[in-house]
Amino acid sequence: MRSRGSIRPTDKPDVWRIVASVKDENGKRKRIWQTVIGNQTKAQDALAELLSGIKNGKVTAKGSEPAPEPQERPMLTREWLAMWLKSAQSDVRASTIRSYSQHVRDHLNPVIGDIALTDLRPVDIEMVKAQTLESGCSPATAHRVFATIRRALVIAERRELVTRNVARNVEPPKQKVRRQRIDLAVIERVLDLTDSEPLLGNYYRVAFATGMRRGEMHGTTWSNTDLDRGMIYVTQTLQREPGNGLVVGKPKSDTSSRQVHLDAGTIALLHEQHERQNIWRQDHLDVWTETGYIWTDELGVPVSPERLTKTFKRAAIAAGHPELHLHHLRHAHALALVEMKAHPRTVQQRLGHSSAAFTMAVYVSDSDALDEEAANLFGMRFGRRSVEKLPNDAIAEAAEKATEHA
Repeated sequence: MRSRGSIRPTDKPDVWRIVASVKDENGKRKRIWQTVIGNQTKAQDALAELLSGIKNGKVTAKGSEPAPEPQERPMLTREWLAMWLKSAQSDVRASTIRSYSQHVRDHLNPVIGDIALTDLRPVDIEMVKAQTLESGCSPATAHRVFATIRRALVIAERRELVTRNVARNVEPPKQKVRRQRIDLAVIERVLDLTDSEPLLGNYYRVAFATGMRRGEMHGTTWSNTDLDRGMIYVTQTLQREPGNGLVVGKPKSDTSSRQVHLDAGTIALLHEQHERQNIWRQDHLDVWTETGYIWTDELGVPVSPERLTKTFKRAAIAAGHPELHLHHLRHAHALALVEMKAHPRTVQQRLGHSSAAFTMAVYVSDSDALDEEAANLFGMRFGRRSVEKLPNDAIAEAAEKATEHA
């Protein structure tokens, strides 16, 4: 038997009604009601127990649809958002939960928190968009807030708390696509400066050669690196969480879990890093910590992510380009691949994106080199033929203007 359930508040504080919907052996759907006294966590636990009992056959659908008491009141949107945030903790990264929570606290609850979930209308979501932008947030932030409420309503619809997701009838906030203009020659000059770093120099070369995110690089271990095959398997991240220190997490998305091929030069850099660690281990046997990570200090402890960022920033400033930051190495990797005629699908896969269109739109700069090449190719194919068809006086005028600009 398939069963579904939900939690509904009542007009009394800390009193909840949980209801599970189950099909009996004849295919007829019936509901099982229970009253729970306590907080939302207790109600969620009771619902989980009820659904488990139905699944195991300990709770049946026979004679199971009493009139619900006490009288229900509509669930407020803020109540659903709190429940959704708690249930999402096991599905997404901690950093994503922090973003969701901020969106709920600062933008959603103040506007729609006190509206009954079932009373939400598209105009309410439009109001969230307007209020977010009026508060001084960027279009990109407004877009993320909209994505949060849309996701929360998708889950509410699946749990039959609402009959439709009203956010589907609302246009997402428009946001400008930021195209990263990066000069690869500048990147190389910055990398030349980072080479002198005795601890981290190889890190930046490998980051540029692979296009991996900082958290992915930081979370790379020797066990998920195969230097014989020339491969890094991206299976985890290592990031700092407020109050928890460095925490191992999942890659950003399903497509972020991937394998990244290495060129011969990058393999050599990693061999060099391995030898460095062997020397450090011998020099500090009494205090060495075997963590298995590639990018560690002299004692085997993973290098601070903030240190990685600050070291790169110092090199960028020294090179005369303070606008560059560590993540630009990832953008530069994508641009370099495109200028070397790599297929967009290949670039997407190396970066771990869900679509090649997103990769090309956001992570690939406007390339002067590519534009110049396109103009030359067009001229080689059509230019001479076009000039030959011009009147003689037009050709002479064009040549005169070209001489003036030379």
